[in-house]
Amino acid sequence: MKLLKGIVVPTVTPLTGDGRLDESSLRVLLRQIVDGGVSGIFALGTTGEGPALPRAIRRRAAEVTCEEIGGRVPVVVAAIETSVDDVLQTSAHAASVGADAIAIAPPFYLALGQEDIVRFGHQIADDSALPAYLYNVPYSNLPQFNIEALERLSRLDRILGLKDSSGDFDQLQTAVKIFASRPECSVMVGPERLLLAALRAGADGGVCGGGNLLPSLYVSLYEAFLQGEQSLADELQLRVLAVERDFYGLGAPESSLVRGLKTALQIQNIGTAVMAPPYEAPSQKQYDAMRMTLARWKSMAVRGTPVMVE
Repeated sequence: MKLLKGIVVPTVTPLTGDGRLDESSLRVLLRQIVDGGVSGIFALGTTGEGPALPRAIRRRAAEVTCEEIGGRVPVVVAAIETSVDDVLQTSAHAASVGADAIAIAPPFYLALGQEDIVRFGHQIADDSALPAYLYNVPYSNLPQFNIEALERLSRLDRILGLKDSSGDFDQLQTAVKIFASRPECSVMVGPERLLLAALRAGADGGVCGGGNLLPSLYVSLYEAFLQGEQSLADELQLRVLAVERDFYGLGAPESSLVRGLKTALQIQNIGTAVMAPPYEAPSQKQYDAMRMTLARWKSMAVRGTPVMVE
């Protein structure tokens, strides 16, 4: 009954050297991710640099993603905008190209109270072409859905759950309880360091950026959890923490996660490390360091479970 569960990957958006969408690399990346056994795709969110990309690139990336996935797994398109009308336009486009749902965060820039945020949720639920997941983004300076807002919006039929990237574990646990009365709804955790703890607390899965590079690692952790192999799940969670340590710290901290993933993918001949302006690509020193990291990871396995793409 749930659209989302298990491991969902928030895809990076490959760009060419001159900043255009690299459609062929996006298709290769999507095939690699789906072949890794994941349960869904989350396009144009934080890891996908969605709000920083021109609208034309975002629209085309959604089209290519839905076309390439072809219904094999659900596709959620992030509709992170500054106005209600823009969210609805993004939803209409996503619906027209075959997406299954959108993810919405409260509009940014203008100051919002929680009554405004609840009103926003109602407006999207009433008028969106697609059902929506609420999305608490990983930036504390931006508006969030608080517990009261989650309780009120959880009653709406076209709100299908929450992706929580806030890192607030107490809030995540409360959200699990809030949505428990609606079996079609999902609560998905964003921060990968919380993945196993969130699953044990009743979350339905994770939206894991590292799945761009290592889908089988995250899928193996989820399957170990489902099968009650707690020791293996603990071991794989430690490897997930190592992903954060080794791949998410490349360059300026504000953009280091995406830079690390894009650099690692470029080394494996998937796209370039070009990022949306004003972020910068890695230096040669950073590129060389990532090459050494990849070489080390390719030699690793956990109890016969591969943890690195070829």
